[in-house]
Amino acid sequence: MPKVLRLLRNLLIATYSVVLLLAASGGIAQSLGDVARAQKEKQTQGTKKTAKVYTNGDFPSGNAEPEQPTPASPTALSETSLPEPVPTVRADTPDGGSVALSPDRWTDLIFMAAWCPHSQALKDFLNDPQARPYWAKKKLVFLFSKNEWGREKADLQDLAKSGKISESAIPGLLEQMKRKAGSPYVLHPTFLDDIPGDYYFCAIPKEVKGYPKVLSARGYVDRAVWLTQDLRIPSELYEKFRTQYDSGH
Repeated sequence: MPKVLRLLRNLLIATYSVVLLLAASGGIAQSLGDVARAQKEKQTQGTKKTAKVYTNGDFPSGNAEPEQPTPASPTALSETSLPEPVPTVRADTPDGGSVALSPDRWTDLIFMAAWCPHSQALKDFLNDPQARPYWAKKKLVFLFSKNEWGREKADLQDLAKSGKISESAIPGLLEQMKRKAGSPYVLHPTFLDDIPGDYYFCAIPKEVKGYPKVLSARGYVDRAVWLTQDLRIPSELYEKFRTQYDSGH
């Protein structure tokens, strides 16, 4: 065989051997890698890492995750919404007994006068079928002065000053008027016949500077505030009160 051909054959054999060697070494490396991965997987099986629970301490200052607020459970109106201390009114019952009265979430005290046209208007409005549903769940307690006859006494004293009657005749005349009216407390006891609640007689508190006046869970309030905010009378119904019941007074 010519020398050149022998050299070419030896070169091809060498090249083929190198290729086989590289392929074999790559396979060995791949096999070793597979074995290593299998061993690692075997070691980690059954010993899974517990997921880290992050807290605000894991975050840089100012980047902490905001704490989620716990939803507040709904609560009913509490006694803490009442004025402190809760006003108490000492009153007489129609049969001469004595009671202590205070407002609460479901009880309103309403100061009225049997001679007052505004009190008459409020009473008539509360008796209106349209208005009743707005206070039906409340207890209305009506309070009158235990001495409305003081107004009549003042008129009699004026007559005495003018010389029309004697000063000594005033007590007797007052008693006659009370017997005729049928009440030692109010001037017009028929006012009480259709009052929409219980009624009592008391010394009128200094906070009551006009009639009617309401002592509710929020304290002393005027009738407009009581009707529109406490009872939530709608505007069109309140307008009916003003125009139909309390107009001209």
